[in-house]
Amino acid sequence: MSDCKICSYSSKDDFEVCPICGYSENRAVECDYMLEPGTVLRNGKYAIVNYVGTSPIDSTIGIYNAWDRVDKRTVELSEFFPSDKVYRDHDGKKMISTAEEETNVQLNELRQSVQLMMTVEKNESLVEYYDCFDENGTVYFASEKLEGISLKNYLATNRSTLEFAEEQMLKIFSAAAALHSKKIVHGNICPEQVFLCLGEKVKLLGLGKSADVKHSHCNELSVNEGFSAPECYTDSGKVTVAQDIYALGALYYMLLVDKVPPAPSERKKFKSPEYPHRLNSRVSQELSCAVMNALALDERARYKSVEAFIQAVNSKKPVKTVEERARQRRILKLSGIYGVMALLVGGTVVTGIMMAAKNRVEKVPECKLTLWYKLTDDVETNERKKYMYSLAADGFMQEFSTVKITVTGIDASKYEKELNNSKKQPNIFEYDEYSTVNGGQLTLNKLYSSKEAKECMYLKEIKDSGDQWEYYLPVGFKVPAIFVNTDLAEDYKDTVKNSRELFNGYSGSVLTDDSNKFSNLLNVKDLNGSQDALALFREGQEPYLAADSVNYFECFDKLRTKLKIVSCDSDVIPCETGLALGAISKSSKENRASLRFLQYMLSSEGQTNIHISGKSGSIPLNSESFDEYAEVFPNYEGFFNNKDCYVFE
Repeated sequence: MSDCKICSYSSKDDFEVCPICGYSENRAVECDYMLEPGTVLRNGKYAIVNYVGTSPIDSTIGIYNAWDRVDKRTVELSEFFPSDKVYRDHDGKKMISTAEEETNVQLNELRQSVQLMMTVEKNESLVEYYDCFDENGTVYFASEKLEGISLKNYLATNRSTLEFAEEQMLKIFSAAAALHSKKIVHGNICPEQVFLCLGEKVKLLGLGKSADVKHSHCNELSVNEGFSAPECYTDSGKVTVAQDIYALGALYYMLLVDKVPPAPSERKKFKSPEYPHRLNSRVSQELSCAVMNALALDERARYKSVEAFIQAVNSKKPVKTVEERARQRRILKLSGIYGVMALLVGGTVVTGIMMAAKNRVEKVPECKLTLWYKLTDDVETNERKKYMYSLAADGFMQEFSTVKITVTGIDASKYEKELNNSKKQPNIFEYDEYSTVNGGQLTLNKLYSSKEAKECMYLKEIKDSGDQWEYYLPVGFKVPAIFVNTDLAEDYKDTVKNSRELFNGYSGSVLTDDSNKFSNLLNVKDLNGSQDALALFREGQEPYLAADSVNYFECFDKLRTKLKIVSCDSDVIPCETGLALGAISKSSKENRASLRFLQYMLSSEGQTNIHISGKSGSIPLNSESFDEYAEVFPNYEGFFNNKDCYVFE
């Protein structure tokens, strides 16, 4: 006959290990500085069964199996015991600290986290915390005892499938949503914290942190490479659900493609992770985009809640890519939509934008305008032009419903001839080398004195550069620069500001498709002139390329964030994109509307349409648009290192 002195189980048969609580008198002591089996705590409520080990997530926490004598159940009992800073008193129980101030801070934070977790309603996929108490100079907490294996250990010998990923993430989403409902951020969602229990249950382990505490910075959260959001590596970020959304995205990504996404530092240095549907053909594009949006480096671009993430995952409709969402966000921001308050009155929505547009419509007469642009030999360029001019025209017409604009592309071989046809001449046209057309042009004095013009960078310099300013309006310009493949340029330093610093002592060659232009521009003798310079650079033939801002996207699409841009020492910056006013013989209504359209093109709304939406190779004149443009397209700011010195042709 045997009796267990821990749980009081009694049996007619002898047993070495208690079948109820697991206690064994013959088990050797696992660790000489931990509590001995049989030790009782909380006035006899808990009895230690055996020491399990330190937490795999937090080495300051020791874990025991214990028996709850009141509720008659096995629990996991955790003790705060940072072994490098504390030791046991002579009684073998009390904790004595050698760094009291530091351990007290850690102890208080741990206690607060456990007490916070105890406020969460019971959730099938979230580990349950039962109790938290102080004793022996430290803090203890009791939680649900689990049997099974961590997701990390499971994946070490098993491959994930699409069905497995969807099933596990559904349960983990539920656990995270339960935390967020109490304004708790988990802060360390990763494979080690996901536990696959016997009976097919899944539990999210770990302690959360309050998102309500204003002084809580996300650099206080645990950092787990590949699963921690970029703001967790900084001192400025605040604890929000955005960190958990990123980690959930990383976990889903790993389960879909059997690959942990690169850490934020690697993503900024090299290219972003591949979309899951490109690595696993069974993954739908909708699910792939949903996961990548959760992994956005910019926390503002991630889903605002777990529920929104779930909705995107389950969507049968196309989900925008990270890049599309970023551009849309910039467009919305620039258009003022983020600042609009909508009032629902009698079923009618009235917004600030609609009211402002209504007021402006009264000043723009009813008329029809034509806008021409020149077609090129490149189909992609033609599509881009059509898209950006049409989008700009649509934006204007939404604000001024009295105006109808027709956008037309004209073949290059006929462009000049058609422009000089007085019967067909458009109200507005894309200028090239043509600064005059039959009939003369409208003056732009009113345009340059408009409110929109005041928001533009360098407009005064362009206006004063010659008498051609009366005939056309530049809406963008191109900047010469040096493109750097940082994988090849071993001597490159991020601290360089211009080409003079870059090539000081450099003995290699620089690719370019215009040796004459860049030889003088860069003061570099060894230029490797080639009509295929852009292609060679993209293929990794040379570390440096002398080119213009119009080549940025071609390089960026290939090299991604390995690409860096160093501005040239030149102060002369040629205009690139512009719109001209047509013949003065047009009606006064058309002339007024045309001027108003060009004013619109200088505004942030118009510039967003041309430069961000159309991904134009030129740089926007509008200062607000440029700031947003550089944010959407990484590294673009490199073109502006010398912006205070620029003089325009």
